[in-house]
Amino acid sequence: MTLNELLAIGVGEIGLSVDDFWDLEFDEFHEISKAFNRSKNERFRDEWERSRFLAFYTLAPHSRKGLKPKDLIEFEWEKKEKHEELKRIKKVDFDSVFPKTMKA
Repeated sequence: MTLNELLAIGVGEIGLSVDDFWDLEFDEFHEISKAFNRSKNERFRDEWERSRFLAFYTLAPHSRKGLKPKDLIEFEWEKKEKHEELKRIKKVDFDSVFPKTMKA
């Protein structure tokens, strides 16, 4: 990534002044951009989850079976979180069955 592209991100997207951008060390800018992206992703997720929730409450009175919001759509980040949780559970189960002294 070029310096001009970093400047565009810092000033155009994050909202830093040009002087503030040039006063930053690279690692400071990196941390600011990570925090900005994390915040942007959280807003994106919140908007989609709010839309799903609204659709759920619109359709729920017309459903004969117990409808859940995830029955309408399951987002990619929820699938990833579920996968990570299953990996964690499998590791915990393995650790509880086999004491550490038995592992190679």
